[in-house]
Amino acid sequence: MARWPRKRRSSTAPGRRFRSRSIPSGSPITNKLHPNIQINYQSIGSGGGILQITNQTVFFGATDGPMTSDQLLAAPGAILHFPTVLGGVVPVYNIPGVRAELKFTGQILADIYLAGSPVGQRRHRELNAGISLPSSDITVVHRAEGSGTPIIFADYLGKISPDWKKRVGVAPLLNWPVGLEARGMKASPAWCSRHPARSATSN
Repeated sequence: MARWPRKRRSSTAPGRRFRSRSIPSGSPITNKLHPNIQINYQSIGSGGGILQITNQTVFFGATDGPMTSDQLLAAPGAILHFPTVLGGVVPVYNIPGVRAELKFTGQILADIYLAGSPVGQRRHRELNAGISLPSSDITVVHRAEGSGTPIIFADYLGKISPDWKKRVGVAPLLNWPVGLEARGMKASPAWCSRHPARSATSN
């Protein structure tokens, strides 16, 4: 975060799309505390927020994952990180004929995103005893562009699965082992809703 100019009455800030819900343009809270300040928040993703704050085209940006050591070194000045909002990233699924809420473990999720593991695998059947699951493979759908959502999800899987941490790691733009690409926060769950046997991440 750069210093706010005392005489400036408006500012444009880019960053993660989820953050846009808590920093609307002309926020009542902002207007009450600082009536002379207008914030124009552009929800272009975490990568865009980091890029523009580094290029000094904005005064502040938003990102799901903190900037890396290399990114901080590349910045022209000191960058201050502070938390502003809390949100979740969840997997969604679409399995024909299954209306019950399925249970997953972190390891099963890691297996799915590493190799498109079959829905009816033994461990998943045991975890969801009494629910008839098909034996068809899952088609994974994931984000195509660099984003904060993959950072959060990959960080979780890396803590659960040593194989994920070694093969994929944690980064805004991942080299996904399997799956179809969908661009934008709403695209991957939209794919999942239109096509059966899909699994996607959404925040």
